[in-house]
Amino acid sequence: MIICRHSLRFTTVHVRQRRTLRVLGIESTCDETGIAVVEDETVVSSRLASQWNLLKENGGVVPILAAREHELNLPRLYNDVFNSLAEDGNSERLKVDAIAVAAGPGLGPCLHVGVEFAKNLCAIHSLPFIAINHLEAHILVNHLVTPALTFPYLAMILSGGHTQILVVNGIGRYDLLGTTQDDAIGEAFDKIAKLLSIESPSGESPGRSLELLAQSSVNRERFAFPVAMNRRRDCHFSYSGLKAAVRRLLEQLPSPISSETAADVAFAFQRAAVAQIESRLKYAFKNYVGKISGISSVVLGGGACCNLAIRDAVRNVAESQNVEFICPPANLCGDNGISIAYTGILKYRLGHTDPLSIGYSARWPIGNPVLATK
Repeated sequence: MIICRHSLRFTTVHVRQRRTLRVLGIESTCDETGIAVVEDETVVSSRLASQWNLLKENGGVVPILAAREHELNLPRLYNDVFNSLAEDGNSERLKVDAIAVAAGPGLGPCLHVGVEFAKNLCAIHSLPFIAINHLEAHILVNHLVTPALTFPYLAMILSGGHTQILVVNGIGRYDLLGTTQDDAIGEAFDKIAKLLSIESPSGESPGRSLELLAQSSVNRERFAFPVAMNRRRDCHFSYSGLKAAVRRLLEQLPSPISSETAADVAFAFQRAAVAQIESRLKYAFKNYVGKISGISSVVLGGGACCNLAIRDAVRNVAESQNVEFICPPANLCGDNGISIAYTGILKYRLGHTDPLSIGYSARWPIGNPVLATK
């Protein structure tokens, strides 16, 4: 037995022989409640509950209210998952080997609900407990959809709370090349959608609504915003300046703006936001990735990766570098129980389990910072 010290906890490691593993995954880091059962590389059952109505009513996520929704949703989703497994009368389908839960980073009250729910299940059923960094899950779920993916590779996490570039050397072995210095790209999309007074249909995120509005732009050269960080000699990101530039433009335009103008502004914002991703990714390849042998893929993870303009930009960079572009389907880009369960399987295969005494971490960084400059 080996005791490995991590920033969050002590982890017990027992090397296990490979066998079929079935893990229950629990997600509650923000406003999505997810529960899934994954067996090896197969999704056995999955449920996901959105808080869209609550978000619309409050103009965003209110942590305490979101946590209350998780308290209501988790028992219901848990019962739904296991009721679906019991339909064929096979009692073996109701068994799991371990329970994995997203323990950070995220909103403290929401994380608390999910972690305590998982701990209670582990205590009742005498099951191993695995705390998962949900940023790591965003990356590793790519192995579920692309089993041939091999280490090392380059990963970009693009979500409402994070914008990062990492080199993935193995499970739990990450080099952080760059991260946002202020706002994440997903948050920027949501904030600009709010500034443009975009009404999102039921179940659709503000960022997705902005993307669709940008696609309808007719005069795409009408507005232009500067691409931040373009001359920086590192791989970091920044979106606060772009948000401020959009706000200043809207203050100068006659109010209310027309739908055509809103579409043109949305397009100009998205173009500048995506150009920054392209710029930082190219810098990573030029000044860091080229020094590592064996990197043959660029993978995406996080809710903002559903954006088609982002996917196209990253794919273009990947092709220019003669590496493979990999992105999970939309249902696995955002927060979900499947990613947590599958990451739990990967870690449990390596022997990782955690004591029930550990808590959550609202700020749980991933990777060792690397200075990627000329």
